[in-house]
Amino acid sequence: MQNSEIYRRGFVVPLNEEAEQSILENNVRNSTKVDYFELPNEEVFESLWEKGLFELINTQLGAIIDDYEEERIESQKVNELKKILMAFENDNEFDPLEKKVVLELKRLCDIAIKINSSVFFIL
Repeated sequence: MQNSEIYRRGFVVPLNEEAEQSILENNVRNSTKVDYFELPNEEVFESLWEKGLFELINTQLGAIIDDYEEERIESQKVNELKKILMAFENDNEFDPLEKKVVLELKRLCDIAIKINSSVFFIL
């Protein structure tokens, strides 16, 4: 299956090299070993978009995170991604769902850092 069929509107950390390769090849299964967080709803995505979270990540990491796109933040950039999230969290006020998304994305960064993996944005 394609990535967006299983992981639509979410963030994914592959838990092993086989999972990372499956995501890169856009050929995942329900059994693919990942940690995944799905955005709670469309409004949260749009709110974080309007607050500039994805633009900030794009600018600072040279990424192209966009609506209906997939983007990989490679393992060597995940520490920087976490720093961006921490600064963004300190500079903004959030409702509970927005806060949950930022916290979950930081949690996924921690996992990716620990196992030297990438973080995928599948939006």
